[in-house]
Amino acid sequence: MIESDNRQERSGRLDIGALIPVSAVHTDQLASFLNHQEVEYLLSGQTLFNIGEKDDTTIYLLSGELGLIDSEGKNELMVAGTRDSWHPIAHNQPRKVTAKALTDISYIRIDSYRYDTLLAWDQTAGYIVLDISSNREFDEDAEWMIKLLHTDLFYRVPPANITNIFRNFERMEVKKGDTIFKQGEAGDSCFYIKTGEFAVLIDSAAGSSQVATISEGGSFGEDALLSDSPRNATIQALSDGTLMRLDKEHFDALLREPVVSELSYSDGLEMVEESAQWIDVRLDDEFNGGHIDNSVHMPLHLLRLKMRLLDKKTPYIVYCDTGRRSSAATYLLSQAGFEVYLLQGGYAAMTNH
Repeated sequence: MIESDNRQERSGRLDIGALIPVSAVHTDQLASFLNHQEVEYLLSGQTLFNIGEKDDTTIYLLSGELGLIDSEGKNELMVAGTRDSWHPIAHNQPRKVTAKALTDISYIRIDSYRYDTLLAWDQTAGYIVLDISSNREFDEDAEWMIKLLHTDLFYRVPPANITNIFRNFERMEVKKGDTIFKQGEAGDSCFYIKTGEFAVLIDSAAGSSQVATISEGGSFGEDALLSDSPRNATIQALSDGTLMRLDKEHFDALLREPVVSELSYSDGLEMVEESAQWIDVRLDDEFNGGHIDNSVHMPLHLLRLKMRLLDKKTPYIVYCDTGRRSSAATYLLSQAGFEVYLLQGGYAAMTNH
């Protein structure tokens, strides 16, 4: 887990734990994702990006010095290890500056959409756990449901879909030696292991061989559903156990984004001139680094607590960086009875005007 008190200013190099918003995140999946990003390098004098480029990535400077040159030739210095470098480099899309290496530098480049997806998960996980824990319908299954939230499968899922989809799992008791499905069969469901141990078998000309073992807390079968291809392995029970089965129809519904109303930035401005209000659901450091004028700041992880301060007679337009966190927030607010809209393109939609 990466904590905010891990931030360090060190001459010429940035500690990955200092990155904003990473330093406020508690999801192990996010920390692992960032730690596995490939470090890239540029030599002094080389260009990282130019004004006008749109690459939909979030870039952090890890070591060295960068010059950020705007359209009027004004040059701003960024030095790794300082507070400025805790933030992404000139994060607007398309880029508003040209970034040139003043020394040899190292940096990481992250897909912005996937990054914001993980942030959305981290900041909504508490709501989902609370819903599961407080719902008497889930008393017997709360423990495995909460474990399931931390598997790779569910990090592909829009957070707003989770609670309802649990109702579509079917309990399936298996005996040692049972074959759950065979390699080459059509995929019509995926499985979460509540109890038991299962072998992953691959068939070849030389026969069948066990290549892996999956146990409690694991899942299998989703690859065939995601790729719409035949099963790529045989799964066999190594012990008695309990599986939770989700069929393809419900799995596909799980991956679909919930329907929310969207607005362009220009339409949003017109609504705000009438009576609407902007809501920024990013973290404190992101908000303090720049936001739409007169926005109400309600970080996603505090939204349920703070939404009681909102007026149901006022329309609200919600934004974050890419739309992933604000999509979850828009859904939560709409479920609570507010008139709410999602800003298309997120905060970047404003900075492009």
